[in-house]
Amino acid sequence: MRTASWRAGIGGESPRRFTPSFGWIRRLDAILEELVGRELRELGPVARDELKLLALEAREGLPVEAVQGEVTRLVRREVDFSGVVDEDAGLGKRTGIERDAVRLSYPTWMIETFTNDLGREAGLALAAHMNTRAPMALRVNAARITREALAARLAEEHVIAKPTPLAPAGLVLETRVNAFGLSAFQEGLFEVMDEGSQVVAELVAPPPGGGSSTRARARAASRSRSARSWTARAACSRSTPMARSSRSCAAARAARASRT
Repeated sequence: MRTASWRAGIGGESPRRFTPSFGWIRRLDAILEELVGRELRELGPVARDELKLLALEAREGLPVEAVQGEVTRLVRREVDFSGVVDEDAGLGKRTGIERDAVRLSYPTWMIETFTNDLGREAGLALAAHMNTRAPMALRVNAARITREALAARLAEEHVIAKPTPLAPAGLVLETRVNAFGLSAFQEGLFEVMDEGSQVVAELVAPPPGGGSSTRARARAASRSRSARSWTARAACSRSTPMARSSRSCAAARAARASRT
């Protein structure tokens, strides 16, 4: 049953902190304050996080009846949780910018900035779009495979990929999946790179009279790897002893040793 799967790991002896998307944090807090009241402040952080998860699941389609018992257990009294799915849940008597900010889960000053700079309609549209999941874009290793062939290869792994509209060697995954776990990634057929970065690489390279686009992409990829390597080295130098002993830091040290 779904309630067992999303509940696992949150309660019991191994609680897990709830970290919802940015587009829900402030709204969920407002919904719970409205429905639960003063008792919410008396709950511990794990219990509050669990209530947020229950509210989010209900708003995303789980029947309220399926979570009502858990809400009662956490709050230790009967709470009418049916209002959690209302369109205006958590908004109360708020009006204007404050209402928009809570509805979209942004600090009020940020919504004010967006609407002052862009106008109300465009500013709110920007805020709403920023709450959506960013596309997962790939850069095809054109030296080894074509974009069309990689899309067909991914389809064999039940992953739908469509060509990026601007980047000539890009694909966008329409299937939500761990791209780094795909066999095509393990074989070096692509790397994860947002389309904007790919377009910039196309625009800045090659220099006048130099090289093909394939070599340009290779140089861009090399610079990207160098930047990531530098970032990893910096992170390892600043991190805790436990973090410095991690696999990624060990790999960075081995790479430096091989170059000396």
